[in-house]
Amino acid sequence: MTDNHKRWQAARLQLTVLVCGAVVMALELAGSRVVAPFLGTSVFVWTSLIGVILAALSVGYTWGGRLADRRPEVALLGRIVLIAALLTGILSVLQYPVLVVLSSLHLDLRLGTIVASAVLFAAPAVVLGMVAPFAVRLTLNDVEHSGQLVGRLYALSTVGSIIGTFLSGFLLIAYLGTRTLILVLALLLALTSVLVAPSSDRITKFTVLLALGLLILAGSAFEQRLTASGMRDFDTSYQRALVLDMKDDSTGRIARALATDPLGSQSIMFVDNPTELAADYSKFYHLAFHFNPAAEHVLLLGGGAYSVPKDFIARYEQVTLDVVELDPGITAIARELFFLSDDPRLSIYHEDARTFLNRSTTRYDAILVDVFASSPSVPFHLTTTEAVAALHRALTQEGVLLMNVISGIEGEAGEFLRATHRTLAEHFPQVLLLPIREPNDGSQVQNLMLVALKSSAFPSLSSADEMLEQQLRHLWRTPITHDVPVLTDDFAPVEHYMLPVFLQMQRQQNSHRRFSPLEENTSS
Repeated sequence: MTDNHKRWQAARLQLTVLVCGAVVMALELAGSRVVAPFLGTSVFVWTSLIGVILAALSVGYTWGGRLADRRPEVALLGRIVLIAALLTGILSVLQYPVLVVLSSLHLDLRLGTIVASAVLFAAPAVVLGMVAPFAVRLTLNDVEHSGQLVGRLYALSTVGSIIGTFLSGFLLIAYLGTRTLILVLALLLALTSVLVAPSSDRITKFTVLLALGLLILAGSAFEQRLTASGMRDFDTSYQRALVLDMKDDSTGRIARALATDPLGSQSIMFVDNPTELAADYSKFYHLAFHFNPAAEHVLLLGGGAYSVPKDFIARYEQVTLDVVELDPGITAIARELFFLSDDPRLSIYHEDARTFLNRSTTRYDAILVDVFASSPSVPFHLTTTEAVAALHRALTQEGVLLMNVISGIEGEAGEFLRATHRTLAEHFPQVLLLPIREPNDGSQVQNLMLVALKSSAFPSLSSADEMLEQQLRHLWRTPITHDVPVLTDDFAPVEHYMLPVFLQMQRQQNSHRRFSPLEENTSS
């Protein structure tokens, strides 16, 4: 082998290591989007993904080193990369059926995320892990400089991981979507296998490339079928979102839902009346005007599909609304599919709610908080005493805070509610609780509206308005036990508190379902 040939082979091997390192991290990031509609995006999901992929890479490093010692052949490395391409491409097809089956088993969330991560991502990660030690063995010609060689190749693998992380997280997921990104990664691996060993297994490589091309076409056709059936799948810069049309079982009307959570919808809109509130809990936000009749300037944390802003703008002529929505992609979906339009009384800020509160000097007559879902992935930094202090500062003297949470009240599934209630009570002289669905059952997980009053004057708990009067009858009158610590920036175990909530929601969801998918959606 000539020196030029050796240098060219070394360059190809280095590029292969770089590409495989990038693909591993891109797969890990894409994996969080793959499982999100079924298992959420909590720390449990990330822990399982990272743990499973690290374990799989360790197995791959071991197997790759052993195989390279027995058969140090460039052609064999090309086959390994090709197998990784095939396994990655198959992942784009397997993800939906695997996750549908796992979600139907109602496993403990931690076990479910480990199983899902192992079934979907362990095999390609093992094979990708085999590449670096194999490349070391093929490049190693001088034992005296072996440390330098190993360091360089593993540095290249790490650089590839960095490139894959930033490129996927900042750009590719949002622009390509999860399924397309996975297929592009598979195609990149297939092309890399051709590069590393161009003269071997040409028929096999051509067949795999053709198969991946067909998978891309099939994925595009599947997306078109989902869209035609009334379901749309979006990847924004921050999350994965599903939009689907459903039938309201009580009225027969068609409702459109935005879901970024495995067990519920973040926003629901009646298609025939976009400004009408369809979700029962969102109607309780009107209590802001009962507890502060003079309210004019309102802040909403968590825009979603902007159901509440549309309703408030249409209903209250005196109201101006500031809406803080982290994800501009969600706002774009609201504009495209939920009839959100510009209004001089509506201002939208795309930033984190906590940072908005930290920098804002505006005082509001009412603040509505709608950022907590049924998933354990609760934004903990908005639950803490430091966050509540910022909310308190942002209110006028007669201001009122309304916060929607999903939790039980009593027992293990009520720890999140009790921690949140205690944290609010550290700053507000009065904190009321109104269960939305079952006003007298503290054991049930449901939407709960917390009302925190800045004034110490005892409020009226009746109203001449029939809707508000009915809502006030939901007032929880049993004292709430403060048996859990105040939440702080340093200690806020909200995912631990939310895990039993999530598990009970899994058991409850079918028995309390109000909206059902349209018939044409059930096959999707």
